[in-house]
Amino acid sequence: MDTIIQTALQAYAALAAGHKAGSFQNYIDMLTEDYVFYSPVGEFRGKNVGKERAIQFYKAITDAKADF
Repeated sequence: MDTIIQTALQAYAALAAGHKAGSFQNYIDMLTEDYVFYSPVGEFRGKNVGKERAIQFYKAITDAKADF
């Protein structure tokens, strides 16, 4: 299997596990400084760039889940 595909599958598995466990550290450890994600709403609406921004985003998710 192609290395890029393997990496993508590993990242997806780490992200899914993070949602289940409430800790995204394994996923975050895979990110690079040029990581980009988009959010349709809220504090992170629009284009978000960088690993630090991703850390903030996944912390917000974890904090929100703790309220439930």
